[in-house]
Amino acid sequence: MTTLSRVAAVAGSTAFAASAVVHTMWGLGSAWPMRTRAELADAVVGSNTVPDARACFAVAGLSVAAAALAAGVGGSGRAAQAARFVLGAGILARGTAGGRPATKVLGLPEPSARFVRLDKTLYRPLCLGVAAAVFTAARR
Repeated sequence: MTTLSRVAAVAGSTAFAASAVVHTMWGLGSAWPMRTRAELADAVVGSNTVPDARACFAVAGLSVAAAALAAGVGGSGRAAQAARFVLGAGILARGTAGGRPATKVLGLPEPSARFVRLDKTLYRPLCLGVAAAVFTAARR
């Protein structure tokens, strides 16, 4: 594994681990980094209601699995490499398509202007960076 692949694996797995932590916090009722749950809902899903705890914990669990996969758990066999490319493709699709299609797929209402702005300036670029890290790490 090259140094670049190692750095990419750490970056990708750290991003997914951070996602797991914040989704767990939200599932437990935290509004972090906002002051209220309504502000959080507006910022992260573009509506006035935060998804329920089960949804938050489901995303947290998937994020833990993604962090492990990005870090190299599963080895370097064909199945593990294919899984990493699928992971990268999924997060690349989110970064490319943006949050509006994601909210539609989830059956959520049209997102707020605040969410659209944050999606354009923060969420989409973050997804594209994480996708690049996952793809780079997968090329071991």
